[in-house]
Amino acid sequence: LAEHKALLEDAQGRLARARSMFLLLADEDAAAYEKLNGLMRLPEDHPDRVAAWAGAVAGALGPPRAMLAAASDVLRLCEELLGKVNEHLRSDLAVAAVLAEAAARSAAWNVAVNLPLVDEGRQESIGEETARLTREAAERAGRVEAGCA
Repeated sequence: LAEHKALLEDAQGRLARARSMFLLLADEDAAAYEKLNGLMRLPEDHPDRVAAWAGAVAGALGPPRAMLAAASDVLRLCEELLGKVNEHLRSDLAVAAVLAEAAARSAAWNVAVNLPLVDEGRQESIGEETARLTREAAERAGRVEAGCA
């Protein structure tokens, strides 16, 4: 493994940053949902709701879209690590890929639930991006699992 030491040390730092980012995004997601949920309780024509609606919807979509991107990055890293980690840690790498795919799929669900709230002009592009990243996450996780088997 000495030949992969630089990659493994870099991976350790990248994974630590990803962990911090996921925790931060979870908090941001909860706060964004709270704001959007509060606006949903108001009548549709209420001035506060009208004024804050677009920002609240964007705020509710931001964290799960960022989570999906972060999960995709983790899966790319898992692929990079194939064949470069301790043989006895293959199952850990496979589990990391499975969990990163689950994070991607979970984030995609959180995007999907809020997508109808977005103006129609952006729904299609956001939906397509989400579907593409989710599909790529599944493919990457599959390659990692196969490589660890």
